[in-house]
Amino acid sequence: MILRPLLLLLSVVTLMQVRRMAMLIRHCRLRAAQCLLVLLTALQGADLAYASWLDSDYWCRVYGCVVTSDGNAYDIYDVYNFSTGRTVPVGSPLIPWSNNPHQGSGIVDPLDTGTLTPAQAPGPGQSEMLGIDQNGDLLPDVQFSDSNGNGFLDLGDSVAAFSLNPVSDILWRDGMLRRSFYIASRTDFYLYARSSLRSASGPLATRVTPDQTGLRVSMVQSGNDSGFAFGSRASNPRFRATTGITSLQDVWGNATRVAEFRRSRGTHGSYSSDVAAQSVRVDFEFRMPPPDFSLGTGSLNYQVEYLIYNR
Repeated sequence: MILRPLLLLLSVVTLMQVRRMAMLIRHCRLRAAQCLLVLLTALQGADLAYASWLDSDYWCRVYGCVVTSDGNAYDIYDVYNFSTGRTVPVGSPLIPWSNNPHQGSGIVDPLDTGTLTPAQAPGPGQSEMLGIDQNGDLLPDVQFSDSNGNGFLDLGDSVAAFSLNPVSDILWRDGMLRRSFYIASRTDFYLYARSSLRSASGPLATRVTPDQTGLRVSMVQSGNDSGFAFGSRASNPRFRATTGITSLQDVWGNATRVAEFRRSRGTHGSYSSDVAAQSVRVDFEFRMPPPDFSLGTGSLNYQVEYLIYNR
């Protein structure tokens, strides 16, 4: 209900600016350089009507904001706290804007890196895909099929006959889980993470611990993921991963800084009508502990939350 009047207002403003530019062109009696400056100023004002959130929102332009995205949904976090009339103190969480009018506003889901596919956890009776190493190089020489194409090992899958030798061992087909989301900002900020145990069952609940799951945070400035182009108008935000963050244990239970974006204007490089063009991709890599049947059966479901703090 908010969007329609807002868009109508912007259209009217844009039309008025276009008429104003036409008048300037017809009646300009200034020197060429001065006339050009006036026209450029008017054009910049007209562009704001079709600008991304980083450029069109007053509070974001003046005080700064951060926009997170999964290529479909968008969430906005403000530096300015409207309830106090002040900016958020350094080292405190930014303010999520619940009335976000941006397209697709809502819950931002972590993605399988390089795609727009929301990350999924194995369900009951499923596991991450396994393989068999036959020569000791820690690579799967024999792989289980994924008959139903769901990406998980389950009752519908099978493996071809193979022989055992002294170095045969079972391992994950890909021991790294890669998750991502996109961030655009017009401020510098800290990225925090907090991990917790969502559910567990069987002997695995006590025999596998968070310190056995590796964690690495990195950033990609531009690219194209399944047709979602990002970063063409993003500047290097001077990303720096926090040293000493190597496993889930390092972010267990408490919000812990995992990275910082140190450029004062954040990722914002130039004006754009598309916030994706001003976004970078943040990647989280989780290295799973090697499979070991001696640990018994069961399941572990870890949850990782991401938070944005003022810098």
